[in-house]
Amino acid sequence: MDSNYVLPEYQNRGVGKFFWAAALKFLDLSKDTIVNVATFNENAIAFYAKLGFVDTGKCFTDERYRFRSDANIPQMEMILRASRVRQGGCVKVSP
Repeated sequence: MDSNYVLPEYQNRGVGKFFWAAALKFLDLSKDTIVNVATFNENAIAFYAKLGFVDTGKCFTDERYRFRSDANIPQMEMILRASRVRQGGCVKVSP
């Protein structure tokens, strides 16, 4: 999956948790799970942190997201370590 966003008017209503619960059916939790988040999207960063993801320190831009104005979306990488999942990390979410 490349990108998904929850519109502001639907945030804090369980939509993100619903999508995460659906994603868990397809993820191989014996491997690390990585997400890329816009560095200015504080709500998304907090959401993933609650699920157990941590900032890897890697920041970048992706040319696929460059606008005609030449602006680009700065992104950061967050990771959910497989070892954390095996230790009972925060991956169990009820929608």
